[in-house]
Amino acid sequence: MLLCEKRHWENQILALGSGNHRRNVVILDDDGKEVPGTKGYEYFGFGRAKDIPGVCELFQRRKKKEEEENQALAFYKKFMNQGPPYYCDLDENDGTILQYERAAEEEDWKETYSTL
Repeated sequence: MLLCEKRHWENQILALGSGNHRRNVVILDDDGKEVPGTKGYEYFGFGRAKDIPGVCELFQRRKKKEEEENQALAFYKKFMNQGPPYYCDLDENDGTILQYERAAEEEDWKETYSTL
């Protein structure tokens, strides 16, 4: 029953002048994951129904939201996949910072001990 109704809707979509969406079927691999480039359609409205003011605004809001997400991703992309030098993890390898820290620690201990 549902397949019959689905077919009637697909025929109605074709009659209203839209593309043939029967061919756009999601193809899955052996693990059940979607094969890239074979995604089914995301379809809102039939033919000229996209030109209705409420539907038109829906598409515009969706595009705007996608653009904002892409801008945010582009901004944070420069911070992604940074190596150890970015986080100063390699600064202790040569030992100069460790010597400086030890000297500063000893000064702090002497200063604190002298005020007790």
